Amino acid sequence: MIQLEQIAAIFEECFRDAAVFERSVGGAVVETDVLRKEGKKWAVVAAGVDFDEAYTFFPDHPKRAERAGEPVRILPSGQLSMLIVARPITTDELTQDAENVATFAPARGIPFVRIRDGSFLRCWDITDPDRRVRSLRWELDSQYARSDPSEEWLGEWKRYVGFNPAHSASHLHINAPAFVPNAPIDDRIEHSLGELRLGVGTPNPLGLVLSLAAWLRSLPIER
Repeated sequence: MIQLEQIAAIFEECFRDAAVFERSVGGAVVETDVLRKEGKKWAVVAAGVDFDEAYTFFPDHPKRAERAGEPVRILPSGQLSMLIVARPITTDELTQDAENVATFAPARGIPFVRIRDGSFLRCWDITDPDRRVRSLRWELDSQYARSDPSEEWLGEWKRYVGFNPAHSASHLHINAPAFVPNAPIDDRIEHSLGELRLGVGTPNPLGLVLSLAAWLRSLPIER
């Protein structure tokens, strides 16, 4: 339990030091809690998730669930939504099963975490006049990774690598249509086969936030 609470506290520190994120509700940039899923306890870090989903991650704290439905504002422009569900694992666990495992904070006593399927980080409405990046999405989605490719030529490659290469479990979207939380059903964006889902290894979630913040802080501020 102590390590799970420490994971949550490290995320809060990470967002605070990034200095490019703020939220209009509550005191923290992200909502955190400890949750039991699949018979194990996980640390939950969330902001800007769909309200209905938020209550499943904060079942005992309805106020946190309500706040978790509010996205994070990116300074000076843009919004971010995020759901990271993770738990620390030992080296022995790592050697037995490395699926969805990422490095975390070894100097803080948590070298590795397992990230739960369905975790994501999404940014949209970014003002980037020089580099023309409008949105970014990282998602961990094993369901589609286990499906057969619609591209016939990738069928044999799925057998070789063990997953659908056109839709890797851990993947990055650049300038794809935004998944805006709590949008009306008629305005929801459906998964498009035409999107680039760049397969990437399961990233260190702290590195994901901090590298994003370093890039955002480098962008020119429009006057």
